[in-house]
Amino acid sequence: MSISLSTGMKTALYSIGDVQAGIDQANKRLATGKKVNDAIDNARSYFTAQNFYKEGRDYSNLLDSMDNGLRVVQRTNSALDSMRKLLESAQALARGARNLGETDVNRDIIGAQVAEQLNQVARIAYDGSFNGSTLFQTDATVPASTVVVTNVSTGAAQTKITLVPVDARFNSAAGFANFATATDGILATTTAGQAQTFTYGGNWDTAGTGNGILDTFISNVTATLVRVQTAASNVSVQASAIQIRQDYTKAYVRNVNGAADYLTLADINEEGANLSALQTKQQLAVQALSLASRSDQAILRLF
Repeated sequence: MSISLSTGMKTALYSIGDVQAGIDQANKRLATGKKVNDAIDNARSYFTAQNFYKEGRDYSNLLDSMDNGLRVVQRTNSALDSMRKLLESAQALARGARNLGETDVNRDIIGAQVAEQLNQVARIAYDGSFNGSTLFQTDATVPASTVVVTNVSTGAAQTKITLVPVDARFNSAAGFANFATATDGILATTTAGQAQTFTYGGNWDTAGTGNGILDTFISNVTATLVRVQTAASNVSVQASAIQIRQDYTKAYVRNVNGAADYLTLADINEEGANLSALQTKQQLAVQALSLASRSDQAILRLF
């Protein structure tokens, strides 16, 4: 003999099943924090969100490259500032020597001090790299281009900032200066792969020519300071350009991630309230099933 459930019991059981499915879904959303965890939940929202998240990751990776480029520029700018201070100090020493008598032997002592100051300038330029990248050219070899990519496109659609090298040579008219012993008493020597070196020629205290040589040196340092300041200004412009692109990219990453979150993230407060209501509904459904069962048993007692 087959046994069939009454309509009341069937209704109660179906209700319990539906409520339990809702509870399971609410618990899953509360556990993951997402209302769309996979394509089954909502295929369109899920795949759209995944595209947004991927784009956000791609641009986040660009931020790492931008940060590296910015630090190269900041390192360069800091080096140029230190070089400027040392050049100003060397010039001040030379002016002090100029105030001495033309044959005063102390001029030679100051000349050696000036040469050492300039050696420090050259070492700063030579060491002015970050993470293997430098903008300083200190010998005949031009530094490899440092390129900061600013979008995820390729080919002609790709945008980038190419950092301009700084010609920091001191024995080249194309560089910061062209020091030569014959004219200013200081000789700059460049050796490939090494920091430039400066030596004092020993002729600042020469009668009849010492003052002229010192004046030429002071004038050359003045011109060098102008070039250093111009380079620092150009580097600052590059730093500003990178920072602006960084800020723009960060805002875009927040925007696309926010769009993805809007499609997938759950409202925790809403889901918590929904779970509480479902649990109450579940209790009512269990009671309804119990009442339906009692009703059927009461009918059986009539026989």
